[in-house]
Amino acid sequence: MELKDSLYPFLREVSISIDPYDVFEDVYWALLIGAKPCGPGMERANLLDLNGKIFADQGKTRNTVSSRNVIPAKNSHALTRLDENRAKCQVSWNFSKLA
Repeated sequence: MELKDSLYPFLREVSISIDPYDVFEDVYWALLIGAKPCGPGMERANLLDLNGKIFADQGKTRNTVSSRNVIPAKNSHALTRLDENRAKCQVSWNFSKLA
C-alpha cells in the first residue's frame, strides 16, 4: 500500500507471495526488503547468517525465473546496504576524532 500511496509513476505491479518462483517470474527490477527480525537473545552474527540465507535463496530463484535484466548487481538491491552505510559512518566518525 505504501508503494501505491507514494505515486511512483512507473510502478505497475506489486507481487506478494510466499512462493518466490511466483514473485520473481519475469521481473526486470527487484528490491529485496524481507528479512527475519532479531529475536530475544539472538546474536547479530546469527541474524546476519539467517538473513543471508534468505537473500541467497531469493537470488537463486531470480537466476532461474527472472528476466536477465534483473541479474546484474546494478539492478538488485537489498537492505544490507544500510549496514554498510552505518559502518562507513562509524569509521569516518572515529577517524575524525583522531585528527
